[in-house]
Amino acid sequence: MRFLIDEFILECKRRGIKITQKDLADAAGVGQTAIHKIIRGETQAPRPQILLAIADVFSEALGENVTIDRLIEKPSDTRKPDIGMDVVKPKIEPSDYVWLPLYGEIPCGDLSLVTEEHIREQLPLPKWLIGPAQFALRARGDSMEPTIQDGDLLLVEKGDWWGNKDIVIAYVDGEVTCKRLQINHNHTLLVPDNRDYKVIPVNDDTVILGRVVGRYEAFINGWKP
Repeated sequence: MRFLIDEFILECKRRGIKITQKDLADAAGVGQTAIHKIIRGETQAPRPQILLAIADVFSEALGENVTIDRLIEKPSDTRKPDIGMDVVKPKIEPSDYVWLPLYGEIPCGDLSLVTEEHIREQLPLPKWLIGPAQFALRARGDSMEPTIQDGDLLLVEKGDWWGNKDIVIAYVDGEVTCKRLQINHNHTLLVPDNRDYKVIPVNDDTVILGRVVGRYEAFINGWKP
């Protein structure tokens, strides 16, 4: 797998925007060596949160929606087949995919209460895309635009591994919502990326279910490998 990070850095430079490997490392909370290894192909399966942070840097710099999917070079066969010969398509094995549950409503914000009846469907997704994700949710509404669009598939890791500015899934006032976590000295907030929406204070009744570790905008309902 080859990542197009250098190409995005060059595109930024072409537009007069300076983005360095150190900038990407600082945004992802890793050392510059880690970014260098990803670019050189020495790290084939970097953590999704690192790729998400890199994508966010390019999104902000270029003023467009840069996703993890856009950071990855798509395999292509540029060879021209001989006349009269069939074109051999690469075979996709079922073992290359993981079936991830897509949840509907989450009762009482407690994932331990989720049963099979709350699973809308099982999604076949590429292993490289899953990372630590344990379930998926479908985004609805525009409160997180432009980062997350209505209909995007969100890959969520359960647990308490979130940090400041992470996008999280939280249970607030009887509803599940997706917002960016902002941790301040005196208080913690759930902040929408769309400024037309209000900030939500985190209180004792707020339950953070997990953090978003990936977003898949190209997912098609009903698709199977």
